[in-house]
Amino acid sequence: QCIRRLVDKEFLPLVHHARAELSKNDVKKSAKSQEGESIHRRTVRAVANAIWKRAQNKKSSMQDELHANSLYTCLCGDVDSKSIDCFGSALLVVIGMNILGFGTSCLTLSEDHAYESHINQEDGGGNHATKNCVDDLSPSKKRATCEVAIPGNTKAAQSKRGKEISCTFEQLKRDNITAEISWLYMAKNPVLCDSPGMAMAAVVSNLNCDIDKQKPGVDGGKPHVVSRPLYQMKRDMLWILHDAGNMAKFPFALIELGECEEHLSSQKGMEWVDASELLRSNGTMVLRNEKLFLDAIFVSREVYDDAQVYPYLYAGHYHKDAGRDDQSQEYRLVESLRLYAEASRVASAYRYDTKDCLQLMKHMTTVASLISRDILRLPKNCGGNGKDCRTWE
Repeated sequence: QCIRRLVDKEFLPLVHHARAELSKNDVKKSAKSQEGESIHRRTVRAVANAIWKRAQNKKSSMQDELHANSLYTCLCGDVDSKSIDCFGSALLVVIGMNILGFGTSCLTLSEDHAYESHINQEDGGGNHATKNCVDDLSPSKKRATCEVAIPGNTKAAQSKRGKEISCTFEQLKRDNITAEISWLYMAKNPVLCDSPGMAMAAVVSNLNCDIDKQKPGVDGGKPHVVSRPLYQMKRDMLWILHDAGNMAKFPFALIELGECEEHLSSQKGMEWVDASELLRSNGTMVLRNEKLFLDAIFVSREVYDDAQVYPYLYAGHYHKDAGRDDQSQEYRLVESLRLYAEASRVASAYRYDTKDCLQLMKHMTTVASLISRDILRLPKNCGGNGKDCRTWE
């Protein structure tokens, strides 16, 4: 009842009011001032502006670091001086657009960004509800994009929402980088959440189980405090979505489930399964936990033109953690190095800009420190002092 009240009394009126305000403004404006911009883009802008006005922390210039995608924050407004982030804003805009009848509006994800995409108006599906949304979301259809995750309630920030992603790059005047070669947008290989189950997988995968605001450094001095019940709920929900086939085209969801199993194993995750096809080796058995990472890499290669870095990084972390403290498993450290190298290979295909790929640079810096600490040096629990070089068995 509480959730229904938030939807019926808070979110739905917000979306419909945004549409009504847009209609009033369209009547006041001349046709010439609206020329070249579809009703779809104007509606995306109106809904996104309404959501950001409601849900952004009004006491600070939120920089997408301290955020809380709680149900209350998304549906009602800011809470605990925190705001929604880019994923939360994109998700809400897509939900709002579908409520308003724009049936081809789709949550679209890269490895570190979220935005809205829809069937191009020229293909006859951009401005009206569709009876068969799955068919209209076919990859063969030409899709247009809308940027919505722009923090701030200034006129400049509001005017940027609803724009094609390539236009935002032009406005930023980045001479050496475009949307087509940007890691932030996966070089035209984004993940389209083209079904309710896939969108739900995105929501569950983005659950943050950390309790501490700040994560520990690579030196391992500070313990990493997480919520065990939330980890278990996330793991079990992802298994349900996985078994229903909703993660078959979703590498990020697969590696998030793998990470849940690594830290809070279930009986299902510890089963031995055949991975011969993935490893191209007959009779190769691996834990189902490891197969999740292998599946993510396979999907990234086959569906997304090998454009994703995270599947290799997560798989590398998995083998590093297994071989770090057990000398009988040291061979897995070699595999982790190979996977980190594969991640670097994929990353090297992109053009770089400090503002465009800051998160990726953070990951690569962390990997360099982990290689030094956990692979090249002998940890204390293996007889070393944390500074001695590892002697390979």
